[in-house]
Amino acid sequence: AKKIQTGIGMVNNQFKEILNKYGVVEIEAINLPFDSNYMAAMMIDNDEEKPDEMVTAVLQTGYKYKDRVLKHAQVKVNKNDKDKKGND
Repeated sequence: AKKIQTGIGMVNNQFKEILNKYGVVEIEAINLPFDSNYMAAMMIDNDEEKPDEMVTAVLQTGYKYKDRVLKHAQVKVNKNDKDKKGND
């Protein structure tokens, strides 16, 4: 099972290298402000230590070719619930 996992990892790395060679790159999202041009918010997080609209997790990696989005990154976005604090 370990050899199969290693083999799949090698194929995955080769595939990513080929895509990069032709200009297809992953969309960076983690710990960056949410950008609807490159990302789709799938979930909301409530982490008081991080600012609003900050991406806290990438659920599915997105890809772009030059400046054109091929697949939006599906992300989890932080939203602090300020109304809760005021109503206590």
